[in-house]
Amino acid sequence: MTNSLVRVENLKKYFPVKLGLFEGWYFNPLPKRKKLYVKAIDGVSFEINRGDTFALVGESGCGKTTTGRTIVGLYRKTGGEIYFKGRPVDTVLKENPGDFRRNVQMIFQDPYSSLNPRMKVYQLISEPMRVHKLVKDRKEERERVAELMKNVGLEPEYMTRYPHQFSGGQRQRIAIARALATEPEFIVADEPISALDVSIRAQILNLMEDLQEKYGLTYLFIAHDLSVVRHISNKTAVMYLGRIVEMGDTDEIFENPLHPYTKTLFESIPSVDKVKQPLKVTIEGEVPSPINPPPGCPFHPRCPFATDRCKKERPELVEVAPGHKVACFLY
Repeated sequence: MTNSLVRVENLKKYFPVKLGLFEGWYFNPLPKRKKLYVKAIDGVSFEINRGDTFALVGESGCGKTTTGRTIVGLYRKTGGEIYFKGRPVDTVLKENPGDFRRNVQMIFQDPYSSLNPRMKVYQLISEPMRVHKLVKDRKEERERVAELMKNVGLEPEYMTRYPHQFSGGQRQRIAIARALATEPEFIVADEPISALDVSIRAQILNLMEDLQEKYGLTYLFIAHDLSVVRHISNKTAVMYLGRIVEMGDTDEIFENPLHPYTKTLFESIPSVDKVKQPLKVTIEGEVPSPINPPPGCPFHPRCPFATDRCKKERPELVEVAPGHKVACFLY
């Protein structure tokens, strides 16, 4: 039996750009323009083994969240393939969509908007159980809700309250309990602590680690905070402009970053030792538009080591050390 739970191969997700009011066919007598797309994900491949926490990191707009939402089925992929337990997700959704929905859940970034304000905590957590017929009667349902609330650090008597009666950290605990209600195997956590106060972020991270060990969960952890990634993940992939530029074991990536973009990210982490030290690798300019990405390596317009080859050819992920891959012609 393979240890792989989720595998993504050459995944692409393009969003069409809407034309302006006066660019439609009924106003514009000129020939139709070429249809434009935002290339949010442009050929991403990786594999997540059972029990792993696989982290996706990168700047805002690099495609991290889109990748997570496409994997769980909130977005329909443009190209490539997603496998769950060795089977194409498209096939699984056609044959048994309920099984996939039950086994794959998502924790969203903002607990203030991801919980229905008109539903009580009991309804929020119990609804997935009823939908997937995981409880026999109301008594078992109530016991299960109380158990989940205890497991995420909430008192069961709070189940009759509404989301607005809780703090941000408590709301995220409710969201985690709701995700666990279907007894999933795989959870996509989309920056689950970025909207929370600094004082409670560590509590939520520790909670997620404890739940992973207790329930045998596998995480895709999306984040931009590198210190958080090192704490919680054992595999890391760095994304830039819809593509993965470096991937490998988390410790290896942090101790020996190879791609110029990865080096810049890690050198930018605040540290007392680096207060008076200039960055060894500096990048200038802005991230190119995903509507019209540059040819060749997507990072070459900002890379201090770019060559003519970088401007013409797109580097593929190459394994330069056991389990360590990088998309750069320098290696």
